[in-house]
This record gives sequence, structure tokens and C-alpha cells, in this order.
Amino acid sequence: MGAGKRIVSFGAGGTLGFLVGAAVAQMAATESGEQLRARIKRRYDEIIAAGAVAQAEAEESLVRRYREETGSGSSFAAELSEAARAKQDALAALAADSLSVPPPSAKPERN
Repeated sequence: MGAGKRIVSFGAGGTLGFLVGAAVAQMAATESGEQLRARIKRRYDEIIAAGAVAQAEAEESLVRRYREETGSGSSFAAELSEAARAKQDALAALAADSLSVPPPSAKPERN
């Protein structure tokens, strides 16, 4: 078998493999690209909100610990505590809002 024939055969096999793989992926897809992007965005927003809530809780805990250890009710600690509480409340509302988004339909529309 000549080199040219082997190259053509290799290219034909690669093309056939690509087409079969694309067909299987299209049939196996459980949701449309738009639905997948929306689901990923919702999950990303949930993760960001959860991280921000955890940060606000940690800040609040540190302020509380500072007050206990120093016996100080300084205005800085009070301001930081109030800011952490406000941030925590806002982010908890955001997290609750992102969790209340209805899931995609059971039978997605195919594009």
C-alpha cells in the first residue's frame, strides 16, 4: 500500500470517527445548549452566593471572638459586625432567589 493511499485511508477513518462521535453525542445529549448554559450559570451563582455567605459568617464570628477576647465593644468592631450582617443578609436573599429558579422541563426542546 502506497503512502498516499495510507494517508487517504487515515483521513477517511478520522472523518468517519468524527461523524459517528458527533451523532452519538447529539443523541445522548439530555438538554439543549441553552438549558445547559442556564443550569451551569445557576450553579455558579449558587456557589458564589454560598462562598459570600460563608465569608460573611466568618467575619461575624471573628468580630464576636474579638469582642469576647478584648472585652471591647469598639465602634470599628460594631461597624464591621453590622456590615458583615448586612452582607450576609443580602447574599442569603440572593442564594434563596437563585435556588428558587424552576428546573428545566423534563423533556427539553432539541435545537
